[in-house]
Amino acid sequence: MSSYFHGRGEVDPLGRETVENKSPVEDARMVSPGICMTTHHSMMVNNIHIQAPTSTTHDGRGRETKFIPPIEPQSAMLLEPQLKRQNTPPGSSTPSKVCQVCNDNASGFHYGVWSCEGCKAFFKRSIQGPVDYVCPATNNCTIDKHRRKSCQACRLRKCYEVGMNKGSQRKERKSSGGGGGKGKRCRVDSSETAVNSTSGSLIPSKCAKRSRAYAILEALQKADLPVLESYHNHNLPPSRIHLLNTLIKLADRELVYLINWAKHVPGYTDLSLSDQVHLIECCWMELLLLNCAFRSMDHEGKRLVFAPDFHLDRQLWNLTGMTEILDQVAAVSELMVQYCISKEELLLLQATVLVNAEVRRLASYSRIQDMRQVILDALVETSARFHADNVRHVPSILLLLTHIRQAGERGIAYFQQLKREGCVVFCDLLTEMLEAHNNMSDRKINTDTE
Repeated sequence: MSSYFHGRGEVDPLGRETVENKSPVEDARMVSPGICMTTHHSMMVNNIHIQAPTSTTHDGRGRETKFIPPIEPQSAMLLEPQLKRQNTPPGSSTPSKVCQVCNDNASGFHYGVWSCEGCKAFFKRSIQGPVDYVCPATNNCTIDKHRRKSCQACRLRKCYEVGMNKGSQRKERKSSGGGGGKGKRCRVDSSETAVNSTSGSLIPSKCAKRSRAYAILEALQKADLPVLESYHNHNLPPSRIHLLNTLIKLADRELVYLINWAKHVPGYTDLSLSDQVHLIECCWMELLLLNCAFRSMDHEGKRLVFAPDFHLDRQLWNLTGMTEILDQVAAVSELMVQYCISKEELLLLQATVLVNAEVRRLASYSRIQDMRQVILDALVETSARFHADNVRHVPSILLLLTHIRQAGERGIAYFQQLKREGCVVFCDLLTEMLEAHNNMSDRKINTDTE
């Protein structure tokens, strides 16, 4: 097991060694050639062609998503005549009092359009921090005052569609004589904003250096796990052995990438080698199930997405003999939809699972404690941007991890049972993981009896 952490190159799912310093993004490109391809989004304003960069990324659920960044101030100036025709400007005798994003009561003319305080604050947070919103449906959600919080991706898209842009807000502050405060703030404008070409997220370059949360999130985005195909043979009739063989082979391949991902969690490689190995041995099943729950958010708990080409519904859960385990994963997936879990929050929850995999004192205990605190702070800060009006959001999503841990323990026990039965072939890496878990259980029993 330790050979995967030290003393050899990375190993791909086919058992081949690759270059040691290959980045996880390159690994993702190897698995899915469409990842990280940059396209361009064009628009016509007053017969003038404006081209704004967009990023096409994989959202962790096997779909491609486009992120369209804010229009720059120069483009905003071209939009002004159109905005004036659509909206009554501030100070008019008959102003429109309806938010153009959600149709709630407008509080004023913000970022170039009439909008309510909620949509104003949402747009402000979106252009000031790293965003990688993912629509859990078809990128065409209804945004109104009752459902505006249900999909951040579609809400931000609608903000841009109605003409919101940061350039207009700066012009409004100038014309109103505002913006002259003396306090130093972390401003985000065109000169201070960098676009991450891999994730498509906006990362304020100067602010990122001042915020450990941004730094951690950026590192996790770069090391994000690829979505693997299962290569399941759908021509064969479904059977318990056939389905389990696909699940086990897929889990073994995912483990290779999981180990490589852990090395890119900030602070992980500073731990002793034995602690690195121990943490991943404790939580690998939890991480696989957590990702499965996130990928399955579109299906309302009725179907689990193990891979883009391998979905299992409840009837097939029964066939695998894993109904109790998969029921729990599906319940977590439903709660993720209810809590509007973002991709950024998922990345930080993955890191949380890793650093909290073992409660006993390890050799690198103090460093692990530091990692826990930094990752928790990053989760709190990130969630505050998306759910500023919900102080219970972070405790709620952290409680999901207790259900994932229970499902993970049951999953390992079931895999061990399958291995004893000998009805399914286990690959070397997965076998090592199961044996390590057996050894941990034996040590715990010996400690309790002494």
